Amino acid sequence: MASRTPNLHGVRRPAALNRQPLIVSPVPLAYPVRVALAPRPPIRIGFGAPRRRGVAIPVASPSREAVKDRGECTEDGREGTFVWTRQWYPMAPLKLLEDAQGEGCESGLPEIQRMAILGRAIVVWKDVEGRWRAVEDRCAHRLAALSLGSVQEDGTLACRYHGWRFNGHGECTHIPQATGTTSEAIACSSSRSKVTAFPTLEAHGLLWVWPDDAPTSWVDSVPTEPPVAQVVGQDSDWSVVDFPVSYASWMENTLDPCHTDYIHHGQNSFGAAFGPSNAITITNFEQAAATKARAGFTLSHNPITSITQGRNVTLEFKPPTLVTATSVLKGVLTIHVAQYLVPMRPGYSRNVFATSVEMDKGDALQVLPVVFALGAPVFAALLRKLPPKLFPGFLGTMVQLLDGTHSVSTTFASQDLVVLNSQDAEFTSTGRDWRRRFYLPTRSDAGVVAFHRWMEEFAGGGPPWFGGVEERKVLQRLRYHDLFDRWKLHSSWCPTCRKALKYLGAIDTLLAGVAAGLLSAAVVLVARATAPQLATVAVVLSIAALLARFEVHKLRDRFLTELPPVGLPEFSLRWPS
Repeated sequence: MASRTPNLHGVRRPAALNRQPLIVSPVPLAYPVRVALAPRPPIRIGFGAPRRRGVAIPVASPSREAVKDRGECTEDGREGTFVWTRQWYPMAPLKLLEDAQGEGCESGLPEIQRMAILGRAIVVWKDVEGRWRAVEDRCAHRLAALSLGSVQEDGTLACRYHGWRFNGHGECTHIPQATGTTSEAIACSSSRSKVTAFPTLEAHGLLWVWPDDAPTSWVDSVPTEPPVAQVVGQDSDWSVVDFPVSYASWMENTLDPCHTDYIHHGQNSFGAAFGPSNAITITNFEQAAATKARAGFTLSHNPITSITQGRNVTLEFKPPTLVTATSVLKGVLTIHVAQYLVPMRPGYSRNVFATSVEMDKGDALQVLPVVFALGAPVFAALLRKLPPKLFPGFLGTMVQLLDGTHSVSTTFASQDLVVLNSQDAEFTSTGRDWRRRFYLPTRSDAGVVAFHRWMEEFAGGGPPWFGGVEERKVLQRLRYHDLFDRWKLHSSWCPTCRKALKYLGAIDTLLAGVAAGLLSAAVVLVARATAPQLATVAVVLSIAALLARFEVHKLRDRFLTELPPVGLPEFSLRWPS
């Protein structure tokens, strides 16, 4: 166990954290946090532009006392138990939060700044000091969503309903309806005027939230590092998408390597063609050490594709959200895929993911032959990364959307989504008793077994949803079209998608005006019988403008739903059989 050293506030933290750069919040009762950055590889072949490197930044502690809801877990997380609320959860990539500031959100704060963790609605905003604050998304007055409000010049968050203002501590600072300064001061000092505030952390390119409302949460969060992938650090290019899939089902899928040759039959990744005929049986799926409540577990299995032969694939689970898969292509290129699976609310999970490719300096001369050997799929993957770099963000997004590579438009994700939804639907009628319902006779299910054993032994069987909401009831209300609601699951809070939709709206308005003007000109020319050729040209151009409007509408629909606008309202999963 790491040695511990005291800090100026009397809070003990791991010595490793004290070796990192430090920024101390000047706000009273704030606790400085250091996060040990992941080691950088010798050479990195990135799939995204470098991000600004940063350090962990804490926010101020609220002064209110709160009643802690421990859910199904015990109230002490030290005796081999796992307390779900006393963990760091990634809320969103910092770049997306920055890009979303003031982006087309006339109804309130940008959608990406609203989220739920363990069923609890949370809203974040940036104050005048440049710190991200997080509070429960409800006003203490009449329970209206604070995310519908606006950030004021003094950095407080104002409720849209009656204008009450709250600071990053969750304290009410202004009540417009108060009859005088004395009555306002008395009302604002009441504990009933406060909203729950949560610690936040900026680290590794992500904004993290600690969704614990206990009075000690600001102290508890200090010595705890967020679960971080070994090679995914500050400069990672994070993507994020929400899925109408339960946390347990999505985590099972991530820890199940054998599903790829069947769910993704006909697809190709890094030169590996998936299909039952290419499947390689897992004969060795071992766990490196005993499962721990906070440390999770690490698994390794023999390669399941021809291009990864010779090196075992590693799966590492760091509770409660991170799964990192590491594989080696042709013995030279190491691929790391890091996924954070956040239990947002019953039946919905957020997937924050990034991919990195590494090689050793000594292998530099071997990389090009390997890339050429892997063939067209690798070059295609690299080319699909070009549009965002060649065009402004929203234009690059539209190009990616046309070839099906922007976020949730991938066939991979939709194939998983449909199958996992069918699994969730079955559990709604019988309950999630995996030991009784699952039949797991082969080694390939070792990851699924390890995850469920972790949940049983340490984590109370699953996430404790705030308010005691039953996940089964939520899943029963899901419909087929909900699985492909791109607007709800991605575009509503993606800043580049919102900009693209605005751009398409402007083009549509322009084309409508051009078509109307050309038709009017054609009518005038025909009536005067002066230039019939020009009238014909005007009619042809107006028809072209109308056809262009039709294409604009089709592209706009791609931002709203995965379902086709004509024909069968079904997503094409591209399964060969």
